[in-house]
Amino acid sequence: AHTIKVDPLPQPNFSFNQACLNDTTFFNDLSSGSGVGITSYNWDFDDGSSDTNTNPFHVYQSAGTYDVSLVISNANGCIDTVTKSVIVNPLPTANFSYTNACLGETTQFTDNSSGSGASLNNWSWSFGDSTSSTSQSPSHMYSASGSYSVKLIVTNTNGCIDSVIKNVVVDSLPVAEFTFDTVCLNELTHFYDQSQWHGSANNSWTYYFGDASSANGKNVSHTYASPSSFTASLVVTNVNGCKDSIAHTIKVDPLPQPNFSFNQVCLNDTTFFNDLSSGS
Repeated sequence: AHTIKVDPLPQPNFSFNQACLNDTTFFNDLSSGSGVGITSYNWDFDDGSSDTNTNPFHVYQSAGTYDVSLVISNANGCIDTVTKSVIVNPLPTANFSYTNACLGETTQFTDNSSGSGASLNNWSWSFGDSTSSTSQSPSHMYSASGSYSVKLIVTNTNGCIDSVIKNVVVDSLPVAEFTFDTVCLNELTHFYDQSQWHGSANNSWTYYFGDASSANGKNVSHTYASPSSFTASLVVTNVNGCKDSIAHTIKVDPLPQPNFSFNQVCLNDTTFFNDLSSGS
């Protein structure tokens, strides 16, 4: 008679961390040799790569679900395997838009990010001037003109992170100014742009004549329908949409009123003319 010993199989097991694309997945061996030592580990990461270390790590190149298997052998030559599904979550896609940034005006930032299958739950903004925000779509006012690198970092509910940087130019405001000529009723009033630009060139001029009419153009003219004082204004805009305005009082003088009288005369008598005009 002989005694036959049937050895138990080893018990393969492992744990792993939740992984995002481009992050490292760490595998932690939890196996048991069933009374004897484990002599070998063979990992298959289901993407064409493998490892023989006890506690390996791996970086997946694509998001998806991977069936990772671990085959172990113990000192008795017994072998067993275990397979677990490892999910590599896609990264969110960080993106944002913003309104034209003008000095002294509020810049509105709008989050346009995508969670890539999961909800976004964290936003971290850096405005490039040592200030920040954690609002989803914040607003910000810059204290000086210039170019600022604005960074948005977004995180989704899977803990995956993405970021984007955009260059935001804060433009100086133009300085609106115009001259005009004093006119009499029924004559053209000419308006001449004297505005200055700082940063970006001016490309739009709108005059409001104070009599419910307006005109677009750098230098324009207008005929007022009645004598009076009118508040005329100019709104000047540069290529980035930054605006300034100024107003002046325009005086349109009334016309004088010529008139005269004279006496009834006979031949060889003197005719006398009497001026009755008004200078208005």
